[in-house]
Order: sequence, then structure tokens, then C-alpha cells
Amino acid sequence: MGAEAQYSYVKKLHYYSRSDPECKAKYILKNYERFPKMVEGYQSNWEIIIKAEKRYNQEADKGDLGVRVQKSGTSNPTMNEAIANIEIEEAHSESELRLVLRGTDNLDQHIREKLIIQDMQDDYTIMRNAIHALGKKEEEMFLRYLLKEDETLQDLATEFHMDLANFKKQIYNIKKSVILSTVECIDLKYSFIHRRASDEEE
Repeated sequence: MGAEAQYSYVKKLHYYSRSDPECKAKYILKNYERFPKMVEGYQSNWEIIIKAEKRYNQEADKGDLGVRVQKSGTSNPTMNEAIANIEIEEAHSESELRLVLRGTDNLDQHIREKLIIQDMQDDYTIMRNAIHALGKKEEEMFLRYLLKEDETLQDLATEFHMDLANFKKQIYNIKKSVILSTVECIDLKYSFIHRRASDEEE
């Protein structure tokens, strides 16, 4: 059974990966406040699964051999686990991931998952940068709109000394500008990634 069928969070990663830049930007904007926590959760689940698979497969290998084979370097299991955790956290490139993911069930699948998570982190940063590039008042207004809790649009309009219709128009224009800027940068980023992948295949 493939990893996508086993782990529900993988389906969410693949859904994001298959979306075009505009859909990605709108999805991030819709979930702006909680998006970092969502990605953090995907990252945490990914690491848990990786460690579980490696641990299970290592124990299975020991059973097949009929002996307990210790890792080279140290026989301290706590230290071994700490080192493994650091290696997993610090692996970012495909070659680094390929090294630390040895012993998992589907190495290529897990690499794709990790790279999607990194893309989500990058795309959120791109969106945040687009918001920071706004004028001071527009940025403050838009962030208050995105992060509002129990406040209504009328509450926010009053806070910024605007009538409701004008406030809505301002927010619409700001949102449109932020999405456009984000899409352009995300599209450029993925064009480099795809070009590099094509160059490596030749």
C-alpha cells in the first residue's frame, strides 16, 4: 500500500502540490493565521512516520539476522536517536534527504512529501513578504482584516474611520494586489524548480 493511501496528511500535501500558483496563494490567504501551524503539523507528522518506519524496519532487520546489530559510532540508543533527529531536521536538499531516509518504506515518496512541505513554508513567506510590501496603513488594515476574531467588517471600518462600502473596496483591492504579487513570485520559483528538474533529466 502506498504512502498516500496510508497517511491522510499526505493527501493534503499532494492536493496543495497539484494546485496552480493562484490556488496556492488563495489557499494560504484563506488560512493565513493558521497556515504556519498547519505546515508545522505536516512536518511533525512526516518526521513521526519517518522515525516509526525506520525503527520498525531496523527491528525487523535485527530479527531477520537473529542478532542485534548496533549502529556504528555509539551504542547509546538515546544519543543515536538525537543524532538521527538532527539529521532529519537539517536535511533539505534531495541528496541530503536521500541519505537520512534510508531504511524507510518508500524513500522517493517521502522525499516528495518533504519537498512539498518546504514549498509550503516558502510560499507562505512569499505571501507574508507581499503583505509587508504594502503601504503601512494598507498592511495594518489588511492584517487586521485577516486576523480578525469576533470583529465584524463594520467594526474594522469604524476603527479605520471609513464607511463600510469604502472599507470593503479597499480590502478587495489590497487582496487582489497581494494575490497577484504572490502568484508572480510563486510562479517564478516553481519555474526554476521545474527547469532544474528538466536539466537533471537530460
